[in-house]
Amino acid sequence: MRFMTFTISAAALYAGIALSSTAIAAEQTGTLSDCTKLAEQVSQALAGNQQSANYEAAFKEKGYGRDFCTNGLYGQGVVHYQQSLKLLGAEKN
Repeated sequence: MRFMTFTISAAALYAGIALSSTAIAAEQTGTLSDCTKLAEQVSQALAGNQQSANYEAAFKEKGYGRDFCTNGLYGQGVVHYQQSLKLLGAEKN
């Protein structure tokens, strides 16, 4: 009986991990075009919010976005660009 409980628990755990990995991958989709558009939006937002308390963090996120997009990891780049916009209060349109 204990073995069966352990097996069921392990199967549920693996299923949960698989589903969360799929959800994360689905959220991190993006294209080169998305990266280009967001890079421009972030640059404009940074230029207009130089006094923001989150300016440095947003600038770092922009760099991460650029690095990921440059290396073909568009989904991750988009996530960082969006985080930069969020930090500046200039959410993606």
